Amino acid sequence: MPVESAADRASFVSPDDFGITAIWSHDGATVEVNGILSTPTMSTRGVSEVETIGVETCLRCLSADLPNGAGQGDTVEVGGR
Repeated sequence: MPVESAADRASFVSPDDFGITAIWSHDGATVEVNGILSTPTMSTRGVSEVETIGVETCLRCLSADLPNGAGQGDTVEVGGR
């Protein structure tokens, strides 16, 4: 018996709580996917005194919500972007 149900997992990415709705495009088809969007900023200081800043946006969603074959090369739209 699983510790949590599919409904329990869906509540983590629900737009009613912490999540957002994104539009996932794969092979010309689009699917609405709920997820958590984050844009962490990474800062590294190398050997020199130059500091490098990097930003990488990440959408965390339930794999069961993705279209079959979803992967690299697909696009995700959030808030019109």
